[in-house]
Amino acid sequence: MRECLSEWWERFRKIHLKDEFDTEDFLARIVVDLDRDWECRLVDKAFITEFIEHKEEDNYKKALLLFREFMDDDRLHWWDGTDEVILSEKMDRWLKEFWSLLVRNGQYYKRIYPFQTMFYEFLQNGNRIEYRAAIELLKLISDENREEGKIIEKVKRDWDLVSRNVTHNTGRLRVKRYFSVMANRALRKKYFGF
Repeated sequence: MRECLSEWWERFRKIHLKDEFDTEDFLARIVVDLDRDWECRLVDKAFITEFIEHKEEDNYKKALLLFREFMDDDRLHWWDGTDEVILSEKMDRWLKEFWSLLVRNGQYYKRIYPFQTMFYEFLQNGNRIEYRAAIELLKLISDENREEGKIIEKVKRDWDLVSRNVTHNTGRLRVKRYFSVMANRALRKKYFGF
């Protein structure tokens, strides 16, 4: 928790306010989104009252922006490319790294991608340390098996999915098995604890 607090404090300090920030409007949109996306109909009256009473104070405005940032990082599933969900810099950087790793693995190991449920779960939990560690482990496994997992291509830069070079390639199979373990929640919980 101490690490989270220090990270939140750093993020809070980096927030720059725009002159036209409307605390009441911003707070109202947060409450609507909590109800719509999170089905959270119970919003603490004291919370709203306190923010309305301090609506002109910069620290309260910054606190709302930070709260929104946390909400948006947890609403990745509903992101549609509009400005309604704004990703934090940290989440944006993590997503780019994650995507780059997946593309690199897919190209190198030929058609090895995460299962859809795993992919979305990892996107939703990109701010949790255990998911970040799992991605780091994927990087290590991918790099360690790079030479052994090389797919021999024909002169025309083509390959066959049923080729023994592909189906019995131990480096490629290790990366594929790692994806399988990460996608199976019960197995992942048993061996990795999350």
